[in-house]
Amino acid sequence: MSTPPSGFSYYKITQDSAFIQWYVNGADTNFTDIMCNDSDGETVWDTYGVSTSNTQYYSDKIVGLKAGRTYHCYIRTKEDLSGGTDSDWIYVTDFTTKSDGSGNPSSTQSVQDKVYVKTNIAGYFFDAVLQTNYTRSLTITQHPVETGAAISDHAFVNPVELTMQIGMSDVMKSIIPGQFSQGSSRSKTAFEVLAQLQSQRIPMDVMTKFGLFKNMLIETIAVPDDYTTQLGLKATVTLKEVFVATVKTVKVSARPQVTDSTNRATVEPETPNRSVVRSIGDSLGPAAAGILQNM
Repeated sequence: MSTPPSGFSYYKITQDSAFIQWYVNGADTNFTDIMCNDSDGETVWDTYGVSTSNTQYYSDKIVGLKAGRTYHCYIRTKEDLSGGTDSDWIYVTDFTTKSDGSGNPSSTQSVQDKVYVKTNIAGYFFDAVLQTNYTRSLTITQHPVETGAAISDHAFVNPVELTMQIGMSDVMKSIIPGQFSQGSSRSKTAFEVLAQLQSQRIPMDVMTKFGLFKNMLIETIAVPDDYTTQLGLKATVTLKEVFVATVKTVKVSARPQVTDSTNRATVEPETPNRSVVRSIGDSLGPAAAGILQNM
């Protein structure tokens, strides 16, 4: 049975939608199923087979809800899609959608909150993302290219690089309840989380307003410490994409040619051709053959 998920929470609840977050930890939690019901027990939203192969926080958006209604969700993990490794359904606490315009995502404040709330590293939501630099580059050959040649063969795309400046405060509450509350201070715990993500060297997902970036690794963590960060943390985190290739075996022939199993041809000795003079001598007898040999 797959390891059950944990660390459930809801955030960004509006009149018709909400985000659910959960944490998976284990080599047997490759997929996640979520099912959400209303107070009458009817399923209003579900999703199955969400890829959750990395040990980290994940989130998904629940849509199609009604204002002022109470909902609850169930979640389970599985190692594969065969159905024989499913964990038990875990009940997640209830949540109620907004009943007025305060949660309307079309408002200016809500759109701004949505941008910053969604920005996260491996499912960890920091208090502030001060700046994000997105670098995408192409390496182009400096050698002459023959006229008519495919230029794409002489250039390749480099891994995406993200540089994020994040901020943490010891006096603020976490966006996701329970995050960064394990240590002596929130700022210290946030630094330890970043260091752990870097040490694990497990590809992670990073969400920014530019989109979702997969297979990212933390390359550097730069943390200045002075009187301005006595009760907080300011860190510059550089992440770089890891290209993942799928190796495919191609069968060339149903009967490959193997030297040891191939039948060899029979080698037969052959008498070399004799000269015309020698043939005449042999036919006339030994005396004539001796005369011809002395000629």
